[in-house]
Amino acid sequence: MFNYDATILCEKPKVCFKIAKALSKSTKKVVFEKKRKIEVYRYEMNVNGERIAVVPAVGHVFSLRETNKSFDYPVFNIKWDFIYKVDKNAKHVEPYIKQLQAVLNKSKKVFVACDYDVEGQTIAYNILRFICGLTDEQIAKIPRMKFSSLTDTELKASFNNPIQFEVNMALAGETRAIMDWWWGINASRALMNALKRKNSVFRVLSIGRVQGPTLNLIYDREREIESFVPKKFWSVKIIFGVNGLEIETIYFENRIWVKDKALEIVGSCEGKKGIVKNVKERDSILSPPVPFNLSDLLVEAHSKLNFNPMYTQQLAQNLYENGLISYPRTNSQKLPASMDYREILERISKQEEFKSLALKLLAKDKLIPVEGKKTDPAHPCIYPTGEKPVNLSVQEKKLYNLIVHRFLALFAGNAVVKHKIITVEVKGQLFKASGVQIKKLGWIEFYPYYKQKEKMLPELRPGQELENIETKLLEGETNPPPRYSPAKLIKELEKNNLGTKATRAPIIDKLYQRKYIKGKKSIVIEDLGKAVIEVLRKYCPEIVSVELTRYFEDKLERIISEGEKLKISVLKDAKKKIQDIMMKLKEKEDEIGEFLYNALINQLKNSKIIGPCIKCEDGYLKLIVSKKTGKRFIGCSNWPDKCSFSIPLPQKGRIEVLETKCNKCGLKKIELKLGKSRRPLVFCPKCNYERYFLKTVATAAVEDGQSIKSA
Repeated sequence: MFNYDATILCEKPKVCFKIAKALSKSTKKVVFEKKRKIEVYRYEMNVNGERIAVVPAVGHVFSLRETNKSFDYPVFNIKWDFIYKVDKNAKHVEPYIKQLQAVLNKSKKVFVACDYDVEGQTIAYNILRFICGLTDEQIAKIPRMKFSSLTDTELKASFNNPIQFEVNMALAGETRAIMDWWWGINASRALMNALKRKNSVFRVLSIGRVQGPTLNLIYDREREIESFVPKKFWSVKIIFGVNGLEIETIYFENRIWVKDKALEIVGSCEGKKGIVKNVKERDSILSPPVPFNLSDLLVEAHSKLNFNPMYTQQLAQNLYENGLISYPRTNSQKLPASMDYREILERISKQEEFKSLALKLLAKDKLIPVEGKKTDPAHPCIYPTGEKPVNLSVQEKKLYNLIVHRFLALFAGNAVVKHKIITVEVKGQLFKASGVQIKKLGWIEFYPYYKQKEKMLPELRPGQELENIETKLLEGETNPPPRYSPAKLIKELEKNNLGTKATRAPIIDKLYQRKYIKGKKSIVIEDLGKAVIEVLRKYCPEIVSVELTRYFEDKLERIISEGEKLKISVLKDAKKKIQDIMMKLKEKEDEIGEFLYNALINQLKNSKIIGPCIKCEDGYLKLIVSKKTGKRFIGCSNWPDKCSFSIPLPQKGRIEVLETKCNKCGLKKIELKLGKSRRPLVFCPKCNYERYFLKTVATAAVEDGQSIKSA
């Protein structure tokens, strides 16, 4: 039907357009199918006298499923099938598959242009063997384009100088997919069956090969916090005055563990003058931050932009597909050896926001960037291509700016900071004051996200006398270890070799979806999450073992170099381990079900509590649904018998009680979601009642055909 000389297989439609535009100035867009808002298309062009099509997949078009559907476990009989037959939310993929079947089977040869990583290789591998019917030997001869950015120059070079398809990389991806399916489905069914068998309650629960150890890390940190016993300490501060200026000093032992000693120091120093003993100054060099890899980007975006890791990963993918940055799923902290730094900086200088900074760098005789130690054989670090952004969302623009500023900082040179320490003696006791001053901005000028607080100290000389303005005794106590933030958890997973650069953020996101954890900035494990870990630790601790997961991660990485034989060995090993674990869980289904049920009920109860009742002394406010009318409202736990206090709620939209408390009254805030297109409302049900509730309740009442008065 089409008879192309060659077809270029892409991973996403946006990439399809970029490749076609790079390879030919005259391309023709051909619509294969258009239904509702979905338009499935490809591009046709002539390159060096050959008729070529550029056709997209839409990510994974195949997925694993059980050969004979059941609800039992353990199960290991699975096969690859079209994803729309496995996932009801993937119906939009069907026309893309039909186009792939029509085009690829009418083409003389195929170029693979999917992302050059394990996932992209697996996507292409499944299409080549299940749609094109090729063997591994045939697939190994297929040319593939290897590129790290969607610039015209790099895409042309990768087309003209293709590499051969690496089947072993695809085998590693397939092995990971099979192992994760076995692990996730069987362990998840074990938990859900236990809960349903004991209490006839159905709830979607899951625990995966990496998900379990990740939740276990959070649980361990929570136990550290709960078992932490704070220890009191004291510190002594003296404020000195000289020439109308004040200097705050602290006793040289920042923490004094015996109160009597602290009191003795205060008694001997109070009101006594200080003598400057010495003044020390030293310069320290601050090197520029290294280039972003994916983990570094996720951490920095969370810290500086308050983006959660999964969101950052999605935004970065959008920027890549728009040709603005290099491939984001990389471990590398090194720039490409062939990169023309000056050319990219010249492009960036044409963007008004970065013009002055880029021109400063271009004025240098030599451009020598800072690089990190980490490498990735597939891709270099994340860097801007210099292409001018068009129609970016506010959040995409923020992330793009972060990446560009980081890139500029690499070439800007060291910053120099002067540290000054003044030591003051009072009756034989030593106090110190520390000051910081930036002497040379260097890269700090190019990276506004770095904040160095300056603290200036006056010029003093040894032997100078200082007036004692105030002597203070301060009491404090040691703090427990901090909870993980989503970004810090990703770094912990990376340190323990759990998951991959591409899967860590989705794994954490899944824990939120399952209501195992909560908290956007500081992760708190929920009752259900605790229960899942505790029953698994009790009855089969291997399933949440960091060591076991790391063992299989190492094996998966080795498949890339060793191939089919190791794949068979790894799957055999994994199957035996999963069988052993599932047998242990089956033997204890009743105990596991009871434990999970109690935790679930407790969590659901706590998720509705807002705070103490405003009217009565022994009640607490919670979300209530009236059995009589079916209406929901906020009411007292003693309602209606002992306390009548209540606040109405809109009857439309999803309501969630947040952990954030109102600064005025201390009640937990409410999040109200009225639809995907409307921004959620977050407010205190007491303090923001008129501003948020009345208007929303009235609107909902009118939509329901009620009077505003009855609402």
